[in-house]
Amino acid sequence: MAKIYTVPVDGLFFSREDFSAKSADMFFRQWESLPPDATFKTILEPHRAKIEHRAERLRLFSERCVGNDSPRYITHGDAGGNFIASGDKNYIVDWDNPIFAPPERDAWFCMSWDWAMDAFRDALRKNGIEYTLRQERLAYYCYHMFFFYLNAYFDRFTHTEAIEGIEEYMNGWIEESFQYADKMP
Repeated sequence: MAKIYTVPVDGLFFSREDFSAKSADMFFRQWESLPPDATFKTILEPHRAKIEHRAERLRLFSERCVGNDSPRYITHGDAGGNFIASGDKNYIVDWDNPIFAPPERDAWFCMSWDWAMDAFRDALRKNGIEYTLRQERLAYYCYHMFFFYLNAYFDRFTHTEAIEGIEEYMNGWIEESFQYADKMP
């Protein structure tokens, strides 16, 4: 990602990160619009306390991040699972949501792995990007992306795909990042 951050952005028109909590608001609107007996709602109900806690945390970190105008780069937001390696070349695919944002948007998913965060920081430095990753932004993106993915279950998947995937998601890969983010005051 650090090489992409060095690409000149003059004349490019992408959305700019605003650090809002709209992703949680959208999720709750969609959830509440479901009929009471909807399977999707039934699956999510046992996780209500966890989801509400994460919405509160998103709002907290949103407030801490809003108004800070540090450098913005073209970010992917979901690059962790979208790399293809071919020999000594790496390719990033699935550029469906690029925005101008700080690097934490790409680093959040590995924030609980010291080795990965060290590699991310080293890549920034090696590409001439003097930037210090900020903990409140890593936490913001962790909580924001939780709701981003929940919204995707409503928006992008068929009913069957959503039902099959939501339980795994609620207890899956993202939990490791929350073990880190939930410790932040």
